[in-house]
Amino acid sequence: MSAGLPWGRRVAGGFFAVVVIVCLWGLWAVEDEYRSLASRGVPAEAVVTAVTAERARSSVGYRVEVQYRSAAGEDMRARMPRLVGADAFRVGQRVTVLHLPEEPARVLPLDDVAEGPGITPWFLAACVLAFGWVAKMAWFPRRGAA
Repeated sequence: MSAGLPWGRRVAGGFFAVVVIVCLWGLWAVEDEYRSLASRGVPAEAVVTAVTAERARSSVGYRVEVQYRSAAGEDMRARMPRLVGADAFRVGQRVTVLHLPEEPARVLPLDDVAEGPGITPWFLAACVLAFGWVAKMAWFPRRGAA
């Protein structure tokens, strides 16, 4: 990094570098969630016990809570990490979930794990590229542009 860069460019570059790190962490977390459940997850029959509305930006999504028996034989209650549409689940519905034996409260429906994480990793990867380019341009401008 050039020592002669203005203070504002250094701060802007640092900000965008932090955004890149957060996006990379998000990318890893989403992939890890699905990969660990797909490879080590134990299926269990669950019953939907609650479907509650939550605001998500400008729309409403629904958080699903399930009850199931873990691989260790414990009765568990867990909230699914993703918001779903209004018609996806109803109270009393039976659904097959995958959970990790070492973290039985971490659950996802079997169908969701089979489908994968969707567009989220691609979006985060695009953010990494875009914000990484902005940070690079802030810290390492072309010669004569500083």
